[in-house]
Amino acid sequence: MGLQQFDVVHDFRHDVRHWTFLLI
Repeated sequence: MGLQQFDVVHDFRHDVRHWTFLLI
């Protein structure tokens, strides 16, 4: 369960970086 949560947070941060890059 801990690893799954970490994976979700990792994906979320990755998406935020991706979208931020596109917006800039």
